[in-house]
Amino acid sequence: MNANTMKGQFFLVGALLLISAFFIGFASIREAFVIVPDRDMSFLSGNVMGEYPNALNLGLNSTGGLAALENFSRFLNASLSERYVDFQALWIESENVSSDVNITVGNWLHATESVTLSIGGNDETLTVAPNATNYTSFLSPGASFSLAINFSQSNLSVQWRREKASLYVYTNMSRGGNIIIEEEDY
Repeated sequence: MNANTMKGQFFLVGALLLISAFFIGFASIREAFVIVPDRDMSFLSGNVMGEYPNALNLGLNSTGGLAALENFSRFLNASLSERYVDFQALWIESENVSSDVNITVGNWLHATESVTLSIGGNDETLTVAPNATNYTSFLSPGASFSLAINFSQSNLSVQWRREKASLYVYTNMSRGGNIIIEEEDY
C-alpha cells in the first residue's frame, strides 16, 4: 500500500532537486558571461571609432551642431559602463567661420584636461573640465593648415583643410586588464 504511493513522491523530490541544481548552476554561469567577454573590446572600440564621424555629420547636417558629438559621448559613457567598460575620450573638432577656424575640444576623460593647440606658431591652451567642451578661434590660418595637439595622453600634429569640418578622436576603453587605446584623425 505505501510502496505504490511513495513512487510519485520520489519523482517529485528528484524533479525538485534537478530544477534547483539547474538554477544554481545557471546563476553561477551567468556571472561568468557578464565579466569574462574581453574578446568584444576590440569590436566595441572599432565601432566607437567608426561612429564618431557619423555623429559629427549628423550634427552638422541638422541644427544640433556639436551637441550631437556631446550627446554621443554621453551615450557611449552610459552604455559602455553597463558592459563594465571604463570609457574615456577626448575629441577635437574644427569648423570654418569665413576665413577663421573655430576649434572645439570635448573632454570625456575622468579629469580636467589642459589641451594646447597650435597653428602657425599661434598657441592656445584650453582647460576643459570632465564631460564638457571648450573652444577657441584661430584667425585666417590658410586653406590647409597644420594643427599641433598636445595633451596628457598624446602629442601629435594633423593636417586639416579650412573649408572642411575635421575631427580628431582619442579613446581609452578598459575592462579588467584589457585596455584599448586608439586615436584617429578624420
